[in-house]
Amino acid sequence: MIDTKRDIMEVLRAAKSLLELPGNDFTTSPWKTSGEAVREIDELIASLKAGRIDREKLSDLFANAGPLQEVSLTSGWGDAFIGLSRRLDAALTSLDVN
Repeated sequence: MIDTKRDIMEVLRAAKSLLELPGNDFTTSPWKTSGEAVREIDELIASLKAGRIDREKLSDLFANAGPLQEVSLTSGWGDAFIGLSRRLDAALTSLDVN
């Protein structure tokens, strides 16, 4: 579980860094600004630090046609999103195994 939490934390921090890139396009996402997106990621990080893993929210955030993918596609970092999404899926799957 410790490694899983670390893995999820790394994915969230990487996603946050991508969302903070200048010039991101949020028009097709539910977020109006980078600040809104980052706040949502920060909330997930805080929950994780407190020992809670909100699987539903994580899955929704990283889903196909979800908010992160929408921003990634309109902002030019779709490949990076796919990599992060795969890492998150692997981490969440390991929760089921452990």
